[in-house]
Amino acid sequence: MKPRYISFAIFLLNTLLSAQNFTPVNTTHYNFDAIAENTTALANTSGAIDGSDFVMHSQAYAALYSMTVGLPNSGIISSANRTFQLQPYNQNNCLYLTAGQSDSILLVTPAAFNAVNVLGFATEGNATMNITLRFTDNSTQTYNGLSVLDWFSGAGSIYSNFGRVGRTTGIIANPPNAPHLYPHVLVLNCPNRIKLIKSIRILNTSANPRICMLAVSGNSGPLTYSVQGDPVTCPGGTNGTATVTAIGGIGPYTYNWSTQPVQSGSTAVNLSAGPYSFTIADAGGCTSSGSVVISQTNSIVPPLFVSSNGTAVCAGNTIALAVSGASTYTWSTGSNAQLIILTPTASGVYTVCGPNPNNCIASGSIFIQVNSLPQPSISNLLNGHCINAPGYSLTMLPGSGVLSGPGIQNSAVFQPSLLSVGITTLSFSYTNTNGCAATVIYSTQIFALPQVSVAINPSMLCNTSVPFTLTPFGIPSGGLFTGTGISGIVFNPQVTGVGTHSINYTYSDANGCSNSATTAVQVHSLAAPSVSISKTFYCINAANVNLGGIPTGGQFSGPGTTTAGVFNPALAAAGQHTLVYTITSGPCQASAFKTVTVSTCSGIEATSTIHLKWQYLQSRNCLEYYSTSPCYYEIYSITGNCVAKNQTTQTHGYIELNDFESGCYLLKFESTSKQGTYRWCKEN
Repeated sequence: MKPRYISFAIFLLNTLLSAQNFTPVNTTHYNFDAIAENTTALANTSGAIDGSDFVMHSQAYAALYSMTVGLPNSGIISSANRTFQLQPYNQNNCLYLTAGQSDSILLVTPAAFNAVNVLGFATEGNATMNITLRFTDNSTQTYNGLSVLDWFSGAGSIYSNFGRVGRTTGIIANPPNAPHLYPHVLVLNCPNRIKLIKSIRILNTSANPRICMLAVSGNSGPLTYSVQGDPVTCPGGTNGTATVTAIGGIGPYTYNWSTQPVQSGSTAVNLSAGPYSFTIADAGGCTSSGSVVISQTNSIVPPLFVSSNGTAVCAGNTIALAVSGASTYTWSTGSNAQLIILTPTASGVYTVCGPNPNNCIASGSIFIQVNSLPQPSISNLLNGHCINAPGYSLTMLPGSGVLSGPGIQNSAVFQPSLLSVGITTLSFSYTNTNGCAATVIYSTQIFALPQVSVAINPSMLCNTSVPFTLTPFGIPSGGLFTGTGISGIVFNPQVTGVGTHSINYTYSDANGCSNSATTAVQVHSLAAPSVSISKTFYCINAANVNLGGIPTGGQFSGPGTTTAGVFNPALAAAGQHTLVYTITSGPCQASAFKTVTVSTCSGIEATSTIHLKWQYLQSRNCLEYYSTSPCYYEIYSITGNCVAKNQTTQTHGYIELNDFESGCYLLKFESTSKQGTYRWCKEN
């Protein structure tokens, strides 16, 4: 099966040029006889033109076999406005080119053309070719990459179904809808149309297909035109038209009118009265220009009917305008709708125009009164309020409107304490005498009170406690402390007096909202305590002694002492001890002290002989001595102070100790023959 290739460009060009007049051109220099006109086909042709040994044949050849197919005996091929004259069938009648081969068709008489049309086909598939037109001045115009359709499978032919014959067998084959003859139009550039063509050279650029070209026709004549204008039928109308018809040249044609916007058809439409110019260009770039004047007839155009749903509107409200009487509309607002919805801001006239059924511009208008809106206001609403702020009356202008929103009491009193924390919106509406209403919206913010706390640590104090700073105890910081004993941020328990006292802490935040917290402190006082004991010197084996404390209710402490106030010398052990009596009232505490001495009470410790003896007599609270001779003695307290000294004169006597405090003492003595020490402890 042979492949099929269709060149859309050639097909389109041939279609567009089908209305052009192409007449036969007398040519020569064909190189091949491809048409059998008598028996036998073998004897009447130069050779086969395809790979299957086929050639073309005339109707006269077919008549020999009682068939009617074949090329016309006259050699004239005509379709619409295109006519070709084939070469005589008994001579070379085809420019036959195999792959890569080139040759020329010569014009018997060189001539000028707008376009030439070469008739032919390809075999063994679609082919491509380059064509060069050579003029008598030896300049050229070249057409490269032209498609040549296969004679058996193409579209756009101007002559077909003429059959073919086996060159060797002489048998006519008449396949349906084949073979085909195709036109190949070559449009000349405008500058080349005044030149005389003398030859047409064809190069087969295909790899395998063969080309057979049979005849040439041409189109000539300068590009001119005729133009017709139709007037505008009403003042200001745009229903005029102008039509230009191209004459001569070669199509297809393009058009350019001096309209705004530019129109590019053969007919310019929607024209107003006035002059218009145009330019026609044909397929080869040749142009022709001209002009036409569109006139205007005089007639009265009835106005458009404009209606609305009212003639007055409040500013900001909408109003509907409708129009009838035209096919399309253009409002002064820019809208093109038949019904428009407006929100006018000022009084004024609204106009509309449009073409009526006669395409005449008609117009209409309507006046709309815009009434201004009232401007209600609330003059004294604060931007923010603390939630505990007192209520107050709002001032509204005008005063006869309607105030609504949360927190409103008695129509005009705003009460912040009725609201929750956050933004609150109030509205005030007023309607004026024109029935125009306006509502103004105000927002105010309700602020929460700050979270305030105060806690004094410690909360129980003595009236002797030192003053201290309250700043760390108030949260948030930066507030104000008030109360008895407070100066600035310092609390002084020494000036408050005994009892429970309130301390108030007030804090104001960045919104101006204040809150307070209160705490209590207790201030206590104590009398100076005292402690009593029967004596301050005890032998270690002495009985328990009860201590006394004023005021009562305190506690005793110290070595060998119970909290109830019983002193046990044995538990305390020998030595000097401090006994303590403590009383407490709240955080206040005071103590009294007593020092006692516990001694082992071991008696005489002497280095003397029996001729000198010392002995402490507790029952008499004195020292007894025996001596064979007078002696000198010194008595020292336990701290090392000399508290007594003297010279004995008798061999036996007593030294009174009534003036001595309780405690331990050391006696140093010396005689003419002896010396020594004696230690004892005195108990009261």
